[in-house]
Amino acid sequence: MKRGFLFSVIWLLFACAVRPDVPPAPIEVIIPYPNQTLTAATQTATPAPAPAFTAPPPFPAWAADFADPVFTFIQARRPDFEDDFPSICIDADKKWKVCATPERRLNYQYPLEGLALATPRATLDLQPDLQNGYALLNSGWFYIVPNSEKNPYYAQIDNGALLLSLPQPHERGDFWVYHRHLTARNFALTFDVEFVSAQPDDSFRWEYAPSPSERVALDLSQSKLWKFSWGAGENLTGALNPFPLPQVNVMLIAQRAACAVYLDHLPAAFAPNCRAEGEGALLQQALRFHLLARAGHDAALKIDNVKMWNLDVK
Repeated sequence: MKRGFLFSVIWLLFACAVRPDVPPAPIEVIIPYPNQTLTAATQTATPAPAPAFTAPPPFPAWAADFADPVFTFIQARRPDFEDDFPSICIDADKKWKVCATPERRLNYQYPLEGLALATPRATLDLQPDLQNGYALLNSGWFYIVPNSEKNPYYAQIDNGALLLSLPQPHERGDFWVYHRHLTARNFALTFDVEFVSAQPDDSFRWEYAPSPSERVALDLSQSKLWKFSWGAGENLTGALNPFPLPQVNVMLIAQRAACAVYLDHLPAAFAPNCRAEGEGALLQQALRFHLLARAGHDAALKIDNVKMWNLDVK
């Protein structure tokens, strides 16, 4: 009896082990990150391309030490002088107004009763030049004719910009203009220069010369060169490639003895001792814009968007 029972148990165990339809016991699989898609170990992942990055140009130390505090100062206040040479309309009441949106319309002066054409008057600060039903306002830009008893003369405003052109009736190689309110000693000045017609040797010159010891000048030539000069023949030169002609934005900073130049919003030149620290009132002609050209051809340039901050005003 015992032998038969033992034999039956052995036969039952053997039968269970060899039956193909008995499913294996389930195996619990633990996934540590349920939302993660697993990649086969044999697959090599392709790294994402690095984003394109262009490093900014290395600015010189003077840009941070000298110019940045000035930029912080002028960004917090309106310019002390500003002229974008707006066109002037004559309304139904014959008053001068800026030709622009209603938000920008400004009255400029008393009614122009009975004036078909504006006539030059030495005491008139805002001199209009009526052309084709609208006016070009000169807010005080003048030029000088040597040996003329009628000086100063109003400079020409053309299509929303200050126009310098050669030859003039009395000028052949150097035509220059000034504004009576550009008289600060320490200033930040910005403007746009556009060459309308010129030869490679023709150039624009910004000049600040309240006295010989304080003379500072910046020349931009049609040949894509610039020169920043001061004192007794000291200068810095350079070129922008490609030079952004025909229009160039210029920023000039003069504070105490130092001067800085930015061309198209990039630092170009710095002179820590560009001038003596002058005192007293300035002549109205201390700051000038020039057009320099050789005789024998026509040359012209335009100046626009003039802004100046007086750094002595707190």
